[in-house]
Parts: sequence; C-alpha cells; structure tokens
Amino acid sequence: LTHRYPAVTEDEERLSIPLQTMVLAMFDAVLVHIMNEVSPDSWHTIKMSLCEALYKKKVERTLEIMKETYADADVIFLQEAAAVFIEQMGATDLSERYHIFSPEKIDAKRDQNSLVLASKAKFSGVFSECTASAIELLPGDAPVSPGDLLAVAADGLDGVKVG
Repeated sequence: LTHRYPAVTEDEERLSIPLQTMVLAMFDAVLVHIMNEVSPDSWHTIKMSLCEALYKKKVERTLEIMKETYADADVIFLQEAAAVFIEQMGATDLSERYHIFSPEKIDAKRDQNSLVLASKAKFSGVFSECTASAIELLPGDAPVSPGDLLAVAADGLDGVKVG
C-alpha cells in the first residue's frame, strides 16, 4: 500500500487493515438487517442467484456477452481481465474471429490485465506491442502496474497501420 500510495505511512497501513475489516463487517450487518426487514423470505435466494450469475459464472457470462452483443465489433478493448479469462477466451470461437493481443507481462497475481481483440476480417496478425513507449509518456509517478496498460500497433488488411 505504501508503495502505491506514498503518503500512507507503514503504521497507518498496519492499523488500517483491522479498521477496514470492522467497517466492512458493520456495513454487511446493516445490509443484512435492511434485507431482513424489507424482504425476509426472499432476499437470500435473490442474493444467491446474483452471486451465481455475477461471480461463479462470470467468465462464462462475459464470453457469452462478447459473442452475442459484440459479435460485429472490429475491435474490443478489455480491462482487468484475469489470466484464466484469457486462457478460456482462447479456447472459444472468439479466437477464430479475433486476434487476441495481451500484455507481454501478464499479471496472474493481480489478474488485472488489459486486452485488445482485433477482428481477423479487418486486421492481419501482424502487430507490435507499444506499451513500454506509451508508459514512457506518462509522468514518472503514474501508478501503472504490469497488465494495467496495453498499447499495440496492428496492420489492417487494407494496408493501413493502426496504433
């Protein structure tokens, strides 16, 4: 934390963890109380169905949205993609329709990787990653971690270089 936020001292960081835990527990208790008052018989079932759709099946649902809603997109930009998402996307028909560009240094620990998908109908597979050059343009104290930024240049099938 102190590396990312230099104004925070090590003492403040150490003390903030139990404080954050207590505040989150109080927030959760208030939410449970409200839900028990408003909808005592059904809120937990609704919560479980949301958890199933948004957490347990997040990758499946995201891939489904990409295939259906964005099927005609020439370029798709994704942020904060997990390494497992990148692997699973590569095993779908999206990899038949799109060139999938991912950072040279994938951050599997934080799982916050930027991706670019470029239509194979519009772009050749020839691309170059320009992330390092883009990062050089940022202020020296810009909080950019591996995977946060992805800059690529790609050749269009029409001969135009994009990026």
